[in-house]
Order: sequence, then C-alpha cells, then structure tokens
Amino acid sequence: STAGYFAVFTMCTAVTSVERGYNIFEANCARCHGQDVLGNPVAADLLVLVGPKGPINTEAMFTEVVTAGAPASGMPPFKGVLASEQIKAIYAYIKGRAEKRIPPGRPARPAG
Repeated sequence: STAGYFAVFTMCTAVTSVERGYNIFEANCARCHGQDVLGNPVAADLLVLVGPKGPINTEAMFTEVVTAGAPASGMPPFKGVLASEQIKAIYAYIKGRAEKRIPPGRPARPAG
C-alpha cells in the first residue's frame, strides 16, 4: 500500500535532532564559530561556553543569546532567522560536542 511505503520512507529518512543541529550549525554558525564547532579566532569558543562549566551551559541561556545576539561581540541576533526548533537542534549538537559525546564531522545516524 502507499501508506506503508510512506511510513517506511519516513522511518528511513528520519533525521535526528543532532543531525539537524549539525546541518543548521554548518549553514548558519560555522563561518564565525568554526566548522564542527572547532573554534575560530573571530568568535567565541562554543565548546567552552556551552560546556559543563561554561556561562551559557543551559538550553535556555543558549536560546537567549542566539535569539538576541551578542552585539558587543559582533554576533547578530537570529530572532526571525532561526525557529526555536532549529535553535534547540543546534544546542543539542553543540552540547554533545562540548561534552565529547559527538566527535568532529557529520554525526553518525543511530543504527536501526
């Protein structure tokens, strides 16, 4: 049946939040913050900022900074550019990198 085909297709093409975060980060943030969140001299080191002892180590604080920007540092606000779901996915990706649960490079899809 067509419904069965679409259900299988949807399961096979499902993208995890971390994968979405990686893709959105690379398209919107990597220019300043470095590919794979490896840092760049022109912007803050997100692995430190979002890390366990960093000053923006919660999703709420991260969302606030991304939405409002950091004008004193030259970071533009992304309010109206990125949806809250996109910011949440970026945070999941960066947090995983900061906690060393995700290595550099495109995140692997979970088996299954």
